[in-house]
Amino acid sequence: MATWLLTASPLVPAAASAVSLGLLTITELLRVPQLGGLGHGSVDTARRDDLTELSA
Repeated sequence: MATWLLTASPLVPAAASAVSLGLLTITELLRVPQLGGLGHGSVDTARRDDLTELSA
């Protein structure tokens, strides 16, 4: 049982990292005017809701 826990425990942070990097990638791709205008996304919205602007 302990070996299963030691094997599976790194999967949670790895999955969380993959999700967060994926969301950041999507946010940055929406800033490209050609890609942002394809769907319902808006380049102005992506610029207004800049997550990296709130850094300390």
